[in-house]
Amino acid sequence: MKFDKIQRQHITLALHDFKEKGLPDGFKASAYFDVEIEGALYPPKPIMAYANFHATGEKPTNNFSGGVDTPCFKAFERLGIPIIKKTENMSSNAELYKLKEDFLKEWPIDRLKTMTIEEYTNLEKTSFCYSLEHIACFFNTFKFL
Repeated sequence: MKFDKIQRQHITLALHDFKEKGLPDGFKASAYFDVEIEGALYPPKPIMAYANFHATGEKPTNNFSGGVDTPCFKAFERLGIPIIKKTENMSSNAELYKLKEDFLKEWPIDRLKTMTIEEYTNLEKTSFCYSLEHIACFFNTFKFL
């Protein structure tokens, strides 16, 4: 079966490739599922394609199916990698990454150490609390906005 040669070390190498190169040619962000690896979510097919490259030497190509009961997902299951079904409101990793980067740019740890009460909370939508509420709404966990 396709992907039988893939081991955990190939997944680790695939993550490195994905972080360095992004989506391989012919792939797009996942629509319905992600895989959770090292606490982060990734699109399953590109990760499997890169892992397969490291296991077999086959160039990453989008010539296989993803989804429940496919060889791709069975390989992740065999390796104990959780497959996460996306909800209607779940966004792509690119959006999540940008949200995180924007937040950290606005609220670096050094700024938090010297934050005034006005920076912590205000009515101008420029406060730390507002920024946290914005992120929470993005994840649809609660709504204050």
